Amino acid sequence: MATRDNRVREVRHARGLTLNRLAAVADISPNTLVAVEKHFYWPTERVRERIAAALGLELEDLWPRRTAPAA
Repeated sequence: MATRDNRVREVRHARGLTLNRLAAVADISPNTLVAVEKHFYWPTERVRERIAAALGLELEDLWPRRTAPAA
């Protein structure tokens, strides 16, 4: 099951990127990036891939997969 948690804002801040700069590099609108960071919007796989690539990361680095607890 996918989680709504993401690390986009945390990583963006750690790398000293502005929201507008990351949006430009990822080729998405700043409004979309705000919505992703604030968990208002679950981005498509393509948008997630663009954000991850712009940060030099894999999708799983930003959107960890949750696994079912062991029985």
